[in-house]
Amino acid sequence: YSYHCNEDNCKLPKCKCFSEINPGLLETKDIPQFVLISIDGSLTNKSLKYQNNIIQDIKSPNGCPVMITNFVTDTNSDFFEIESAYVKNNEIAFNLNATNNNVISPKMVNSLRNLVDKLTNIDKNEINGFRFIGNEKLKTNIYHDICDLEYLYDSSFSTSPLNNFWPFTLDYGIPIEFNPKLTVSGVYPGLWEVPIYELLNPDNSTFTVWEPNVDSNENLLKILKNNFLNLHYNNNRTPFTITLTKQWLEQDQKIETINKFLKWVVEETKKDTYFINYSQLIEWMKNPIGLSNMKNSNIFKCENNREISCKNPNLCSYKTASFKTCRECPIQNPYLEANLDEIPESSPECDKKIPEDGCGNGIWECGCKCLNDDNNLDGYCLDVFGKCTIPKVYKEDVGYICDNK
Repeated sequence: YSYHCNEDNCKLPKCKCFSEINPGLLETKDIPQFVLISIDGSLTNKSLKYQNNIIQDIKSPNGCPVMITNFVTDTNSDFFEIESAYVKNNEIAFNLNATNNNVISPKMVNSLRNLVDKLTNIDKNEINGFRFIGNEKLKTNIYHDICDLEYLYDSSFSTSPLNNFWPFTLDYGIPIEFNPKLTVSGVYPGLWEVPIYELLNPDNSTFTVWEPNVDSNENLLKILKNNFLNLHYNNNRTPFTITLTKQWLEQDQKIETINKFLKWVVEETKKDTYFINYSQLIEWMKNPIGLSNMKNSNIFKCENNREISCKNPNLCSYKTASFKTCRECPIQNPYLEANLDEIPESSPECDKKIPEDGCGNGIWECGCKCLNDDNNLDGYCLDVFGKCTIPKVYKEDVGYICDNK
């Protein structure tokens, strides 16, 4: 179809046309150069440790650390680790796989938000973005409904590094110039599209960072530097995206390459580059400001008052999955209920797994029920494995209580 955006009607902060022109009509030297780092995949204790190897002492000019946006997959993630990543100032978004065998519905997307809301200390309204990977036709189906769920942005589509287009809203659809291979059609008012900017090889072929078609880490570093300088920083300063995966992070030499690149960016651009998350970029797009005003902008403040909601999370074990959470374990594996609007609080069937050596000082009732756990008498409390092994603590005027949370 023919893309036509009416600039008289499409105005910030609610709408932006597809364009190479920056949203604030700023001179190039006054445009902040943004670097966006995203990581796709399940969030587990192991993946979070690898993620934390991304350099910690690099700062934006306002003193804030490098921000990361986690596009968390809908299965195999640990809710305690999701909350742990959030507490470290990372943004949480969703990555959903759309395949012929796995049709994504609006209810499924909404219930994933509910999972995070109920099983972590993260308000579901703070989950603003998503990424769909897979069948393009299924993407079209879901986009018709996703706006009703009030997501702020999508970042599913890659575009050539030679396209110097800024993020835009889908009020007038997706132009063919953005990516000629796309089959997604329709208009989605108010939904921002943050492109995955591909990298350009010396032979003019393109790739994204996680793809293993670079013969050495040394060449990857050269490509990152050339693309950053020539296609972004010394051009019209469109955001530079580094899109990683959980599997990619497990390769120490590649993490070292990214860290070398980030250090080089700071040395090369001095006070012009900000390492921000996706939601911060959208807020800047809505109300763009020049470099001189960036340090004092509330959008980019990094005062972190977030705290993990427990030290000893509950271990929730089911027949097909297990995870940790600071909240009570659901009766059933909640991933099996991803097509529901709400997490079930009761069920005629129990999906939980009985500990191999029993509950200890308690009985099994679809979960270990500890001796005197419902009163202030002497008894036992649940440990991190869901067994009754921790003696209750006596406190005056209260009696015996579980004091291990």
